[in-house]
Amino acid sequence: MGNFGYSLIITVLGISVTFLILAIIMFCLNVLKKAVNKEKPGEAEVKQDEPKAEIVPQAQNDEELIAVITAAIAAAMGTSSSGLVIRSYRKISSNAPVWNIQGRNEALSNKIY
Repeated sequence: MGNFGYSLIITVLGISVTFLILAIIMFCLNVLKKAVNKEKPGEAEVKQDEPKAEIVPQAQNDEELIAVITAAIAAAMGTSSSGLVIRSYRKISSNAPVWNIQGRNEALSNKIY
């Protein structure tokens, strides 16, 4: 058969074993994902009822917070705060992981865009 024939057999065998191992790893990962992400029956209903953002009522007048927001917007825009008017504000909840929030904060503090 010669050296070329043996080389071809070893190559095909190596590729076959590699794809077989990758298929086994993929199967194991899918099983683990299903095992970890099991949802309880009542949990899905609770997630649907949660509001996405809290709206601050107009009666609650937090002048200091509005002043800070106005100053931050003016500083970001590079203008004075005399022409800016904050009509309303609301807190938006974040579902981002902690590492994601920390990365954003670091990027903003270093002014990396």
